[in-house]
Amino acid sequence: MIGFPLAAGLVVALAWPHALSATERLVVGAGGVPWVEVQDSTAFLSVSPDSIFLPPVRSGDNLASGALARGGRIIAVVGPDTGGVRPDSVFLPELSWMIDGDASTAYNPDDVGLPRNTPILVDLGGTYVIDRVRIFPRLDSQHQDLFPQAYDLEIAAPSKPLRYFFEYLNQSFGPLMRATRTLPNERSVIDWPGLRQVTGDRVVRYLRWQTPEDFPWEVAELEVLAAGISPAGLFVSFPLLGTGTSVWGRVLLDGRSPEAASVILQTRTGPDDEPRQYFIDIGPISRQVNRDVWEQIERIKDSAGTQGPVVPNPKWSPWQTVIGGAVLSPGPNRFIQFRLKLLNPGTSINELVFEYATRPIAEKLLAEIDPRSVEPGVETDFSLALEMRAVREPYRTDTGFRYMDIDTPAEIIHIDSVLVDDVPVIFTHEFTDSGFHLDLWRRVYLDGSFVRVHFRARVFTDASRFAVRLTDRRFSAGEQPEEVSQYAAEGDADPFTVGAELEVRLLDSEQTSIVGAPTPPTWAITPNGDGVNDVLTLPFSLFKLTREAPVFVEIFELSGAPVRRGLAQSVSGRAVRVWDASRPSGDLVDPGIYIYRVRVDADAGQVERVGVVNVIY
Repeated sequence: MIGFPLAAGLVVALAWPHALSATERLVVGAGGVPWVEVQDSTAFLSVSPDSIFLPPVRSGDNLASGALARGGRIIAVVGPDTGGVRPDSVFLPELSWMIDGDASTAYNPDDVGLPRNTPILVDLGGTYVIDRVRIFPRLDSQHQDLFPQAYDLEIAAPSKPLRYFFEYLNQSFGPLMRATRTLPNERSVIDWPGLRQVTGDRVVRYLRWQTPEDFPWEVAELEVLAAGISPAGLFVSFPLLGTGTSVWGRVLLDGRSPEAASVILQTRTGPDDEPRQYFIDIGPISRQVNRDVWEQIERIKDSAGTQGPVVPNPKWSPWQTVIGGAVLSPGPNRFIQFRLKLLNPGTSINELVFEYATRPIAEKLLAEIDPRSVEPGVETDFSLALEMRAVREPYRTDTGFRYMDIDTPAEIIHIDSVLVDDVPVIFTHEFTDSGFHLDLWRRVYLDGSFVRVHFRARVFTDASRFAVRLTDRRFSAGEQPEEVSQYAAEGDADPFTVGAELEVRLLDSEQTSIVGAPTPPTWAITPNGDGVNDVLTLPFSLFKLTREAPVFVEIFELSGAPVRRGLAQSVSGRAVRVWDASRPSGDLVDPGIYIYRVRVDADAGQVERVGVVNVIY
């Protein structure tokens, strides 16, 4: 078979002076745009101008006492219902006494002249998983009876940092603890989870505390204790601008490929700076506006508009994972947006570099797959159609391509035929770790060229994607050869098929569980360091998730005592977790039978799968 390594084209091109003349760099972090200026949303991360960092969290850490050092805050909300003229925020040094870790200092609204029912907002400075909250006054004989008798404590965990005060007021908070005049609190130390609260982990960034006017009270400490679970950290950027006809290529994190940095990097590209389209409703009429107007419309004085739907921009590509250090999102597109998931606590990223070419293969490449719905795991005949629109610039002779790479999680069985403009052509193919590679033996360069690839495959994962990468080798007199790659966008390449997608869904979706049954390769592990069955590998599939959801993977003793716990934010697709038979301390567990559980907290509720594994020495 004729072929070359996946993603080698752009890497080689960047190594030669001739290629560098057509290559640009977009840098975030050290030597480029600060991280804080490009962040659109974050979760579980600490962000500074020079880096992003996933901090390790130990079980029992008091997250509240470190909130101000992490960039969090504590404020009082003054409004008409609390004696003020308008909703506003007030920061007093005495407020910080509630979260300073010093039980000898306390906030008392009577002492600072604020109404007792003034709401207090606490920003932990990051998003965390918690399993305990404690609230108490100074516990000496003079103050221990000033405990709050009636109160509401609510929590929220938005993925987008709240940049303005009014966003705090409109944040959707959920209840955590409550005491009322008819069911008052009678304990100096308020402890969640208590007898009347539902136990379990909670994901939290913001807390809102409020009491009625009736009773005097103080709080010496509001403690928010970490569960000891370190979920993956997530950073999502604003759309970033390249120059000219940008074909996004290699990407580096601190000089390394993303796969070598224990992260998952995804990108999407588009022709403008709006990956989503925003609409406001003015009576029966919907009007498209930009994001800033949509977010502010209900606060604009005398505005008759209200927030309407938010829909994906059809000109933007879907999110795609960077594989082999290469951006799979199609070009040429001037704008790129990225989301970066840090997997391991203690991981930091200082610099992110996108390299992109300004000499595209084609002005437009459209591709689609057919059929788009298949039976899970059943051999299926597929047809992949591609249409090329050449670059229409005078004196351009470097348009076109010869090689195709199809990247997909599906199992490829055989390549049956390739047609160019409905004529069968000679080709050679090579199976790769992520799909297959085609050499068409001649360049496809004419404007409007139509390519169809017939192949057979099995699809096991819902929403499996078929990414199409085209590569051309260019030769100039006296210069080294140059290889240029470009990804195709989803589009209506074949007018005789319905739809225009590169994604294949599984049939019988209603009968498919959100969590597929984990399929470990062995029922027993022997962690003796010989390299054979040393760890439990736990592969499972997630289906029908329309957005990221918390996925808990836990190991228990037969008695029900927890051994290891992990949390990640995941979407539909395959996932793998590994347990090395150790406890959090690093000590190996005793021989015996252990229970594993995979639990997903989705909009439809909790769904879990369980099984057993033997640990043998």
